[in-house]
Amino acid sequence: QHSTAYSCFRFIDSQVNYQPREVTLLLRALQNNDLERRYNYFVELRSNRRRKHIDPATTALSKVFITADEHHLLNYKIAAGRITALLKSRGMFPRDAFGAIDRDRDGLLSGEDLRRGMEWLGLKLDSALLS
Repeated sequence: QHSTAYSCFRFIDSQVNYQPREVTLLLRALQNNDLERRYNYFVELRSNRRRKHIDPATTALSKVFITADEHHLLNYKIAAGRITALLKSRGMFPRDAFGAIDRDRDGLLSGEDLRRGMEWLGLKLDSALLS
């Protein structure tokens, strides 16, 4: 409880540098508030502070404004772990996999590239996620 309260206090204090565990605790505390409301509240609080305004989208705090609750974050961590394990089983690093998946070699992955890459790894990607 102390850690959750401390993370919430830091949010109210407009701080933007959080450790992954602190982000999870903050998400748990804010999960009953919708994403837009969280962001607007933070921006309003920050506007009253006399300190350098760092865009929260460039910090670890950004997850609080784009992740509904800790379960979404957990799903992301599970998926990232599965992809890492699959790459490791093939003896590949993420950079190697990116090169293999990027068919047109433009340095960007299209939705189709991503879908094919996940299928190549043995994961099915929901087409609704790519829309």
